[in-house]
Amino acid sequence: HAPPRIAVRARMTDATWVAFAVGRTYQYAQNVTPVGLGNDVVAMSNLFWVLSGDSVPALRSTIGTIGLEHWLNRNVLFSATLYDRSVRGMIVPEPGPQWLMDRPLFTVASNRAHGADFTLRKLGGNVTTAVSSSYGDSEIRVGDVGYPSPWSRRHSFDATTTISAS
Repeated sequence: HAPPRIAVRARMTDATWVAFAVGRTYQYAQNVTPVGLGNDVVAMSNLFWVLSGDSVPALRSTIGTIGLEHWLNRNVLFSATLYDRSVRGMIVPEPGPQWLMDRPLFTVASNRAHGADFTLRKLGGNVTTAVSSSYGDSEIRVGDVGYPSPWSRRHSFDATTTISAS
């Protein structure tokens, strides 16, 4: 499949830009993390990779974003982004309560994620700073069962300062 995409960025005023984008991607290889104790996704290397075919669907992601950039003054930029993403054909470990040996290696799921990010940046000069706050919700669905995605980060706050020594 060809991944269709479109993005439009428009200048509203001398200081304000708005952007809209929508796209779809396809992925033909996915990994499955085995379930059980000691399988921390961060420190684990024993993933199983599967290719799409008769029993594994191709993963299809559709995402839409709306963004805004506004220069508050010559050096300070405010930006905001809203997004919504839908994923079909995702493979995940079987979420049922069965004994591990009696479960299939994976099951097909869907994922829905949406969120917003707000950032204030001071750019230029010997000191640069960025402060960001974001909200994101991501849910995986297997049939009628929904549960939070392990990658979901509901609330996040970041602050960074860089000082030039020159």
